[in-house]
Amino acid sequence: MAQNKALRTHDITIVTTRSLPALAFSGSSRGIGIERAARDVKTCNYCFHEVVTKTVSDLITEGFDAEQIRSLTPYMGNQDPETISRDSVQEHFNAGEMNESAQIPKITEHYVRMDYEGKGKPCLYMVVTGGDQGEILRKDGKEVIEPIDVIPFAATTPVPITHRFFGRSIADLVMPLQRRRRR
Repeated sequence: MAQNKALRTHDITIVTTRSLPALAFSGSSRGIGIERAARDVKTCNYCFHEVVTKTVSDLITEGFDAEQIRSLTPYMGNQDPETISRDSVQEHFNAGEMNESAQIPKITEHYVRMDYEGKGKPCLYMVVTGGDQGEILRKDGKEVIEPIDVIPFAATTPVPITHRFFGRSIADLVMPLQRRRRR
């Protein structure tokens, strides 16, 4: 005996998303450092980036260990001469008075070539540290020591110096003239 099966129809919606690469530009070397002997970012053995823009709540939301993040001292910037000179509204001096979740700890992303796995071949890793003591941070229960393919920075200088990473700026070129004019 054959049964008559009714056809069922459904309305569906398909949503597709694409991740597009994004670039961020910073016109300053502030908070970025590189090994002394480096000739470029791509082949250097070590460089770092200080991240002083993420709040305690941002870091916890990203999966960092909440207890560890809350134990970091807030980054005040008030001992750094460059920060003090740029702080025209004294925003760094009140950082300790904010609520805990809005405080900004000093987080540093280190990019280092090392033989972390002991295989005799150095590979590129990102290591994230926090606070004044440079404690390796934990994210999702593990220390943040992650293998990466490339250091996510590019650098340029207006006046390159052969075989050197650091070149000269326009200010370097005109300062002697400015000094002579003042006399």
